[in-house]
Amino acid sequence: PRAAAQMIEGLGYSKDADGIYRGADGAKLVVPIVTHRQNAFHEPATLSVARYWKDLGLEMQVEVLPVERAGDLQYRALFPGFFLISRGLPVDRPDGYFTRRAIPIADNGYRGGNVGRYGTAELDTLIQRYVTTIPFAERTGVLGDIVQVQTEQLTMLPLFFQGAAFI
Repeated sequence: PRAAAQMIEGLGYSKDADGIYRGADGAKLVVPIVTHRQNAFHEPATLSVARYWKDLGLEMQVEVLPVERAGDLQYRALFPGFFLISRGLPVDRPDGYFTRRAIPIADNGYRGGNVGRYGTAELDTLIQRYVTTIPFAERTGVLGDIVQVQTEQLTMLPLFFQGAAFI
């Protein structure tokens, strides 16, 4: 929390008497976060994150979409804030989640798994090498390079991992 406060203050915000960060113009630092009710843990996880950020001094705008709106790809792609959802990490097909081609935009009907919209030629090349390399040792080495880029550039920020059993 202390480091987060320092970063926020480094951006020019300061806490008011009500404990909420405000900009130099007096406007509250408002952070929108949305989720949907498609899984039982989305709403509690989102409310937990929102509460933590509120305790830091952010004005939170929480929206929980009904299941029927969970598939609104355009809304999800254009939402100007945080969208808390659960996703599996596709070790078998990272090209569908992490390449520039997978960024959801109007031209592709907002389809694509790269909801973080991060993409570089370097990462695209690494992913292409990963999906076309057959020897396990070489493939694992390329995966290590991909993970290094993802952690250095913070292309995603998992809050928790949900286990799954395959039979």
